Amino acid sequence: DDSKFQTVDIPHANKELPLNYFDEKSYQFVSCYRKAFDIKKTKGNRYILHFEGAAVYSRVYLNDKFIGEYKGAYNRFSFDITDDIKAKSNVLVVELDSNERKEIPPFGNVVDYLVYGGIYREVWIEEVSEIYIDNAFVRTLNVLQPKKVLDIDVTLSESTKGTLTYTLFDGDEKIGERSTEFSGKVINAKWAIPDVTLWDIDNPKLYT
Repeated sequence: DDSKFQTVDIPHANKELPLNYFDEKSYQFVSCYRKAFDIKKTKGNRYILHFEGAAVYSRVYLNDKFIGEYKGAYNRFSFDITDDIKAKSNVLVVELDSNERKEIPPFGNVVDYLVYGGIYREVWIEEVSEIYIDNAFVRTLNVLQPKKVLDIDVTLSESTKGTLTYTLFDGDEKIGERSTEFSGKVINAKWAIPDVTLWDIDNPKLYT
């Protein structure tokens, strides 16, 4: 029965506190968040539920089914909810334990800051293709050399084969592009990119 629940906006702190002189135990309790929603569901696509940050121990349910848990206040986490999400009348529930727990960093030792509690960053649902890019990491190699190289790792949601295209933009202008044929789940490519301007304090140049 959620008739006595309080309506809140996310991000949210589970307890508003004064700037100083408060008992840190005051935000250490178990709370419950509940959200009812509809979506426009597309057949064949997958749906990923993202949490950008929740303190400290999250247990997540969708339509009365336990989806998963996450221990940690500062890292983002996500769940694939494709098999459990409906077009109409979804109910998302998060049971959030904001107590300090020894098995969850930074607790279990002496720390000099407070973690607080609540879903304190955004929560969102991402709609993706059946096979999608799960993770991408780009390393910049030899940046002080005339020939600059990008070392690119791309992880897909599952093994497949096809063509992956990398494009380098300076603002809206395309200044480089390369395509790689691949077969598998993890793709690694090294790309010798065109001459670019290095970032510095006086000229904070960025590329996409």
